[in-house]
This record gives sequence, structure tokens and C-alpha cells, in this order.
Amino acid sequence: VDRTLSDIVDVVILPLRHTVYTINLWALRFAFPGSWDADEFWTGAPEAFRTVTEHLDFKDRDTRPLLGLVSDTLLEELRTEAARRRETPEASGGASFSRVLDARLLGIFTMRARADEFGDATVSVTALIGAIEEYVSDGENTEKKWHVKRLHKWTFNRQLP
Repeated sequence: VDRTLSDIVDVVILPLRHTVYTINLWALRFAFPGSWDADEFWTGAPEAFRTVTEHLDFKDRDTRPLLGLVSDTLLEELRTEAARRRETPEASGGASFSRVLDARLLGIFTMRARADEFGDATVSVTALIGAIEEYVSDGENTEKKWHVKRLHKWTFNRQLP
């Protein structure tokens, strides 16, 4: 389990934050019909987490599925980081990401409705996602696997209708 003091505080205050921001999103839905579907978000956010996370290494993965899901700037940062890990194996500690075993949306951590750089109305929702990730390392004649539990804050942006 990979938990920091900040993670613990985030989990403790999440119910209150989730309630407040869910009410805000509910009000936003009335101002912009079709802008928020809680059921869709609860199923879609963990699936988006899985899809993006499983393509982060880029060692032998096709990055085309990520186009349009993550910003071009973030995609370039991920490519650079993957190249750095390939060039210096000690940067990854001899371990490599294998897959996401479980991802669950724990709640809405924050949300913000505002105008983007083009003046269009957008909503940003930051979700707290609990995940179990599998990592592998190749030792002498054996492959070791271990599971890591983590909390992730992911922000999803959507242009309002």
C-alpha cells in the first residue's frame, strides 16, 4: 500500500467534498442540459484510467488509442518519461508496470466550471480513483510480481454544450 499523509486526509474529507461537488454538478446539469451524467461518469472514469494507464509505458504499446483522451502536452511528457526509463533501467528500479488489476471511483474530489483559453464554457471534474496495479521484475531465472494499491487524482475536462 502506497499511502501518504495527504492520501489519508483526502480519503477522510472525500465524503464531504463529494457531496458538495455532486450538488454543484447537479445544478450545472440544469443550466447546461446534457452536460453531466453521474452514472456515465462513475463507469467511464475508471475505464478511462485503465485505458490510459495501460498505455503509459510506451515500450511496446501503440499510443494512438490515447489521442484525444489526453492532451498533446501530457502525451509528449509521457513519451519522454518512457524513453528515459528505457535508457536508464535504474530509473524504474528494475520493475515495469504490467497492468491495472482494479480501478474504482471513490468520489469527486473537486470540480470547476469556467471558460477555457478559447472562451468556451468547460467543466473540469477531479476524481479520486483507488487502483491496484501489478508490476513485474525479471530476476535471475524468475519473474517476480507484486501489487501496489494507490490513490490517483485524475481531472477530466469537458466542453459544455
